[in-house]
Amino acid sequence: MRTRYDKQRRDVTSKDIDGITDLVVWAPIKEGFIDAFLNVTYETRLKVVSEALHSVRKSAREYEDFEPYADTAKRILSLLDFRIGIVDRDIFGEYKVPSTNRTTLRPRKYMYLVATFDGPWEPYIREIWRPLGYFLDLVLCNCEGYLPASDNSFEDYAQWVRDNQLDSAIFYSTSGLTVEDKIYLSDIEQILLDNPDTDPVEKVARHTFTHPDEAAKQARADDPHRALALGAEALNVLYKLSDFYPPTYVNGDTGPEKQMGEGRFLLNAARELIGGFDPSLLLPSTQAFLADQIAWFKSDIGKLPPKPVDGALDKTQVQKGLLSDYDEGDAVITHGALLLSRITDPDRFREFLKFSKWSWEEDASPGFQPPNQNAISFGPGFFLNIAFSYGGLTRLGLSDEQLKVFPKEFRQGMQERAPLLGDEFANHPRNWKLPVRNWPNSTDKVPPIELAEIDFVVQVRASLRNKDKSDPENEFYRFSEHAQNCLPGASAFAEHQLNASDAADADNEDGGPNEDGGDLLQALADGAGEPDTRAATKLDAYIAVISELGKHWGFSILGIEDMVRSEAARYKPPAKSPKSTTPQNVPTDHFGFVDGISQPIVKPTPGDLKGPTDVLLGDVLYGYQNTRGDFANPDMEDSLLHNGSFMVVRKISQNRK
Repeated sequence: MRTRYDKQRRDVTSKDIDGITDLVVWAPIKEGFIDAFLNVTYETRLKVVSEALHSVRKSAREYEDFEPYADTAKRILSLLDFRIGIVDRDIFGEYKVPSTNRTTLRPRKYMYLVATFDGPWEPYIREIWRPLGYFLDLVLCNCEGYLPASDNSFEDYAQWVRDNQLDSAIFYSTSGLTVEDKIYLSDIEQILLDNPDTDPVEKVARHTFTHPDEAAKQARADDPHRALALGAEALNVLYKLSDFYPPTYVNGDTGPEKQMGEGRFLLNAARELIGGFDPSLLLPSTQAFLADQIAWFKSDIGKLPPKPVDGALDKTQVQKGLLSDYDEGDAVITHGALLLSRITDPDRFREFLKFSKWSWEEDASPGFQPPNQNAISFGPGFFLNIAFSYGGLTRLGLSDEQLKVFPKEFRQGMQERAPLLGDEFANHPRNWKLPVRNWPNSTDKVPPIELAEIDFVVQVRASLRNKDKSDPENEFYRFSEHAQNCLPGASAFAEHQLNASDAADADNEDGGPNEDGGDLLQALADGAGEPDTRAATKLDAYIAVISELGKHWGFSILGIEDMVRSEAARYKPPAKSPKSTTPQNVPTDHFGFVDGISQPIVKPTPGDLKGPTDVLLGDVLYGYQNTRGDFANPDMEDSLLHNGSFMVVRKISQNRK
């Protein structure tokens, strides 16, 4: 028997319109009584706590015009509205009989949560995981199977939400105004009201958005006595709820291993709701009157379970370019090509992947070794990277178990998520300039490449500087045109490789010594074209070779996107001239604008994060601790995501003027 809560999950997707997204969560409430001296069910506690929190929020919004403590929901700057409630009628649902493996149908009570927010699902869920998660733990801990945000990783927390999420058939939002838009417009309205007899144009023009935390801090500074009074009042209200969330410890109340039970949910929420409140600033008489409340507010939550730590990094599994750049010595990688490709025979293509060698951080020299053939290495200064779309992984035959570990955002793709990224109206996907189908021939009579056709991309990079300095530096080099001149030689080479493979002796499975693939490509390039025309390059030769090999190994190149990078874009440590305070050797792009100054610098621990570009390994590679609060995920070490990353390709136009 399968129910909506079966572990064979449906792929639920939030509805969105004009950049505003909808979320509906429906979760069964725990049965039985809470772990406290009160004879109270989880349903009753959920109802009491929700009503109390609503009363506090209602008073703060409608009675007080003073906000010394930032609203927890407002602080995340994306939540437009939300509501939580209980379905007060019996609905039959699945129930697991305690101490058995049996399940049965019986009347259940359910909690619902409905929210609308700015932008995509994943960034919003990450925000409610931290910091709104402490507030939601207080409410949602009454639901069956809930994974507290304070105790669990983002991936696990997000999965609980997806497991209990419902589809909306229709979602409508009156406008695409964000939370920041509304706060800003409210501020502008107040400026106009405060200046009825003067021209407020300059004040409006100078006004900037103020973060709720900064506004609350300023309010506390402007009227500290009033702020303390409101904080003490809120503390007293929250403390009364401690009967429902007793501050007891689950494994003893002493020692370094002590850990508070459900009481920590209320304590964490209280510290978030009145963040910035310092009871020590209260009058001595008030402190004495609120002694129990203050002692509770300052109590030790205890030690949480240890978080996983990063495992050893194996750079042989990390593609070149993710942790270090491609420039080596005096060689600057100026040009490259993005090969948009399609899988035509998954079985053959998997064989191709087995004998192909890409550029890795530990060994950047790419090449390949077909069955029973000598290994071919393209040598230093030549780099190959490969990346797959979700459609490509599906065509490769990955199992559902392997595919479902990839984030939903990746599975959806940019085209489906475009409005959430701001691609509307003139930038709507219908108006996108799709890649040209320019290989092996370019013609206006063929349709462009649809994004769904692209299964994988190969990035090939090299420096085109020749000994005679006749490289096409700082200009686009049309690889789709010049590589065609190498096709005759590439076709002969591919045919030779395939024939040699078929005729090879079975005792020579390991092949012979390595061949210099760089010389091979250069020979193909030198033999291409007509006299007095620009000579082809090794990049051209590689494109032609890989295209011909693809005819046998189950893939085809649909189009080629040219890539160019100014030699001046190479990053060098900034130096200052003795006569100038302006840093010298600053990298610039092909337009002369400063570029490359935001390259991430990976640091080993959070304590080493000092500069604005300092990041942790998990910000670059999947499976490690990052600066967004995620800790290492050992469960991912055997997945395809581990040591990988995501690549986004966007086209922009830039006006120098």
